[in-house]
Order: sequence, then C-alpha cells, then structure tokens
Amino acid sequence: IQERVVTPVGGRPQKIDVRIIAATHRDLEQWVKQGRFREDLFYRLNVVPIELQPLRKRATDIAPLAEHFLALASSPKKQLSDDAMKRLVDHAWPGNVRELENAMERAAVMCRSDIVTAIDLSFLTAAPSDDTDGSGNRGDLSTAVENLERRMIAEALTESKGNRAEAARRLGIHRQLLHTKAEKYGLGKRDNAD
Repeated sequence: IQERVVTPVGGRPQKIDVRIIAATHRDLEQWVKQGRFREDLFYRLNVVPIELQPLRKRATDIAPLAEHFLALASSPKKQLSDDAMKRLVDHAWPGNVRELENAMERAAVMCRSDIVTAIDLSFLTAAPSDDTDGSGNRGDLSTAVENLERRMIAEALTESKGNRAEAARRLGIHRQLLHTKAEKYGLGKRDNAD
C-alpha cells in the first residue's frame, strides 16, 4: 500500500495509482489497542475515516436505495407501493444495505405484478419492539421518548430488585415520579416495593 506497487502471482512488480476504500463494522482502533489488528495497517488505511450509521438509523435513505436496487433487479421496471415502502421503513435491517439489496432482488424475482406490495415483502419483519439499540427511533418523538423511558424504568427496577427508592436514585428522579411513571407503564406493584 505504502509503496504503491503490486506483484501479480507469477508476474513482475507493477506501479499502481489507486485509492483504497476499506469498510468494517469493527472498532479497529480498539482492536489495535488489544493487539488484534496491525497498527501499521490501521494507520495506512485510516486516512479519511467516514463513520456511517446503520441503515435502521437512516430511515430517509431506505426509500431511494430500495427504488434503486429494485430498478437494477427488475425488467421491466417495478415500483413499490406505499404499504411496501412502510414495511421497508419498519424493518430493522440487521444486514444493512446488503440485506436491502437482496430483499429488492427477491421482490423483483418473486413479484409477478409491476407493483411490489407489502404482501410481496412478507418475509421482512417489523423492527423489534424493544428497540435493541436503545435509540427509540421508531414512530414520532413522544412515542420514542415513552419507549426509552419505559425501558429505563424497567431496567432500574430489575437492577434494584423492585426497590423503587433505589430505582429512583439510580435514575436521578424523585421516588414519587417513579411511582407515577411505573404505574403509567404497568411496571411492578406498589406493595412493599420500597
């Protein structure tokens, strides 16, 4: 990489003029510290780092990417219905863009109509309701805040073995507010929880 020379198998060294783009979902800086990745290679690759959020956190990118991949995979060109687009946005996309590309290819092959509907995408599931990454990024802001609040209160109550005074202390809120919120979300019983 540094010398910009490659040697083909059975050939002679050749000068090259290229840019190398490398991608990973690993924390290479942490791996270097742990001795799991070569430090010299890391610094040769780490010229212009670009951190890209997972697809589930970039809902506005799903529609244009899906339409692009569907257009590439279908002839004649197929279209996505509104309910299909909603199903795509509601999916968690653990496989990120590669999973979306494969889903559009599958839809292009399996759908006999010119319009891909939600039924044609029934192999996709909605995002998990517990929002595994903790961002609460599904639905509107108030719903996201409620989901996060409910999860945090449930975790605090679990960690404190149901002791609401301790859970409130861990959350940095007053005990009475915790009582109100816990009742609102149906978390635990009031009897001897303090």
